[in-house]
Amino acid sequence: MKKSLLICTYIVIGIGLYVLYNLLMIGKNEQNIVEFEKLEKLAFQDLINGEWQTLKKDSNIIYFHRAIYDSRKFEKWSSPCVTMFVLSNTQEVNDLEDLTCGYTFFNRTIRRNTNVILTDKAFRWHETHLQEFVVQCPVDGIYPIPTYIFIERNTNDRATLKIERPYAGSHDIGICVPVIYGSFDTHMLIEWFELHKFFGVNFFDITVWNVSSDVLSVLKYYESQQQLLLTLVDIPFKVKLDQTASGLQPSKKPFFLKAFMPIALNECYLMNSLRAKYMLSLDFDEFIYINMTKYRSYNQLLQNFHHDEYFVNLLMGKVKFDISCQMTLKSSSYIFRHAFRQPLETMKMADNPKSFFRPTNCPYMGNHFCVWNKEVSQKGYPRAKTSQVFVSHFRKREKCEESVKQKYQIDRTLKFAAPTLLERFAKVKNKLRLKKIT
Repeated sequence: MKKSLLICTYIVIGIGLYVLYNLLMIGKNEQNIVEFEKLEKLAFQDLINGEWQTLKKDSNIIYFHRAIYDSRKFEKWSSPCVTMFVLSNTQEVNDLEDLTCGYTFFNRTIRRNTNVILTDKAFRWHETHLQEFVVQCPVDGIYPIPTYIFIERNTNDRATLKIERPYAGSHDIGICVPVIYGSFDTHMLIEWFELHKFFGVNFFDITVWNVSSDVLSVLKYYESQQQLLLTLVDIPFKVKLDQTASGLQPSKKPFFLKAFMPIALNECYLMNSLRAKYMLSLDFDEFIYINMTKYRSYNQLLQNFHHDEYFVNLLMGKVKFDISCQMTLKSSSYIFRHAFRQPLETMKMADNPKSFFRPTNCPYMGNHFCVWNKEVSQKGYPRAKTSQVFVSHFRKREKCEESVKQKYQIDRTLKFAAPTLLERFAKVKNKLRLKKIT
């Protein structure tokens, strides 16, 4: 009897040691199997500015939005860590070096020094005086990953954020759309979703600030189909959305909104870094057209350029399509109706290109391409020819230029896919009871 009891005791001890070992090892493996701490009873700080939290010191202010667990490995990049993309009214890293971070869990507090990175000078600094930074708090040696993180300055200010984990999954391609606002042609919007799905985009992640009800109904439809993740965002400023009276002229993009777009964009990239092989940023007036005599999907196109582990992004030129001159063909489709474009040979790669990129090979993206160039291994930045792929840009202009009437040509890139695409467009438009284009 004693012998049996002793054996049982050894078994219990052995199981206990095995469980303890596994708990200690959690977090040392890949991000998709890391364990997070169970939810604690720790309330968020009252959010004064929407969902944004702020830390102030003298005239400097830092805006915090989301905190995301990050195990990607890059030069000068803490790993593993909690990454926060923040805004501040300075362009000096030294102004943020007094930040400390920490975690409170299991009745103990662990403090760490932050890693502050300036990735690229803000494009709209002169208009907004807001600069994006990356703030990182190491979590190496802390298992399991805590539920909350706090950030402090050498004042009494503290911001508290819940730590989010990137989405799980296995997909080829995802699209991020950063901070949409205003109204869009709903025919164009549906065709944007359906065309990119047809060529192999698996999911969409869209940050919404302020949109019209008809646009929201389209977004809600794709959300109900589990093809779209909608993230609602507020900004800590009162921004007036300028809607012009003329349908031909574009609304002016609020400068302050431009300052927040890199934050939303890189949060989207990081949250989807585990489940997508490739990502890209697109606006709703941008469509990726591929040469269907060579490729039948975006993934097939990318395999032509992704030859090794050094691939970072594939740069694609942007080709202008006419909207403002009303040069149209008869069609029930927005994109087939607006088929006149600039000659391909006049496209300039420097004119706001877009990129498919590998989120595992670039920690920080601009709206157009990877702006992080600190990696020894970052060698793969191929450029696609317009005979292979290009970005069709259906952008409204303030006036119709005479050169457009004289030089623009009818595009026939999608002629092989036209019957299938038209059928797909019509199916969704009928479901949502859209009026036909006349």
